[in-house]
Amino acid sequence: DKTIPENSLSAIEAAVAAGAEILECDVRQTKDGVLVVCHDETIDATTTGQGRIADMTYDEILQYNLKDRAGKPTDEKMPTLEEYLTAVRGRAYVDIDKCTGQGIFGKVADVVCRTGMMEAVFFYSGVEEGTREVLGVVEDANVYPSLGDSVELGMVPSVCLLWVLDQAIPEYALDDRQLDELFDIFPTVRMIQTDVPAELIAALEKKGLR
Repeated sequence: DKTIPENSLSAIEAAVAAGAEILECDVRQTKDGVLVVCHDETIDATTTGQGRIADMTYDEILQYNLKDRAGKPTDEKMPTLEEYLTAVRGRAYVDIDKCTGQGIFGKVADVVCRTGMMEAVFFYSGVEEGTREVLGVVEDANVYPSLGDSVELGMVPSVCLLWVLDQAIPEYALDDRQLDELFDIFPTVRMIQTDVPAELIAALEKKGLR
């Protein structure tokens, strides 16, 4: 639903209603040390304002509203990580991305602990250094790396795919052929990231896989 801003509290509601079991978000730190949920380093694409998050206070960011995925202003504001996790707690797991390599992971871990979400959070890192950073702070954290040979190492794979069926189609759609190819290649996959959770869930149920 492109009328819903990405990384927003309403996105949580829509994803949970669609049956998603894990929600992905990205974390940034403001100039005054507030952890916020935003994919980009700037607020340009997702809000009605402009500027680097690291150069703005949270109060300054709150002067602007989130835009939906069609670029239209909404009534929503950029949530803090604490607000986001509190809204998800007890309803889904959370995959926190972009939380390493910024020197903020200790603060991220504090918020996750304070909201009682440590057992329900996955920390993603695409590099070995990031994985070590997470485990260096929280020894038993749920952390998963990006490894091409993960299946051969006995790890259970997660896959990010299923964007659009055809570039000629303006809306997101499930590519059922790609889903079949996925299970041919990775029959042990247990987590699939998608922009169309309701369609994916229906397809998995039809195949007897959920």
